[in-house]
Amino acid sequence: MWTMINIARMCSMYLWDRHDIRGAVILQWNQPILSFIMLFMSYSNLNKHKARLAINNPRVILWTRYLTQNGLAVFAWWSLLNAMLGFGVLLKYDAGMPDPLVSTVVLTIVSLFTIIWFILQSFLLTKYMRYTLSVYTILILGLGAMFTRSYRFNDLAGKHSLLWVPHASHDLHELDPFDFCMFAHGEAEETCCHGAPCDI
Repeated sequence: MWTMINIARMCSMYLWDRHDIRGAVILQWNQPILSFIMLFMSYSNLNKHKARLAINNPRVILWTRYLTQNGLAVFAWWSLLNAMLGFGVLLKYDAGMPDPLVSTVVLTIVSLFTIIWFILQSFLLTKYMRYTLSVYTILILGLGAMFTRSYRFNDLAGKHSLLWVPHASHDLHELDPFDFCMFAHGEAEETCCHGAPCDI
């Protein structure tokens, strides 16, 4: 499965470079799906062989719970956040949805995944998932990065937000890291930071 995930990652990077948004997003979604499958297999196998491991090598149980399963959970959720960002790009540039609606859809789906995980961990599959503690840290880091990357702290009450996006006419290798556009919600015109019209 790791081989399939790495192949999907490399192919999705190639498709992003070719501006094939749909193909890249589809390949991006393979990564969290396969990662959660591997995490489920780890939970199942550890529970199945826990009695034998407790007699022969009890330390393996702790290593598996705190390193393997938490590591898989970190990768799965980070891949999920990355796939959700790609899905947001697809909705905006392929489906033509406005920014506020795209943000609402993406954050709603992430919230649903988080609620489902919390219910499974707290009530339904507690004996399997109680030692997987790294998920909420990744959610805080990932969502916090999205927030700080998209808003001005000095003007949170205003109607403007900053979104760093590459211009469609630029080559990916020639992007200026400070090249961003300001989207005024409720206004038809989108202008760059220097006042010139955006070409996206």
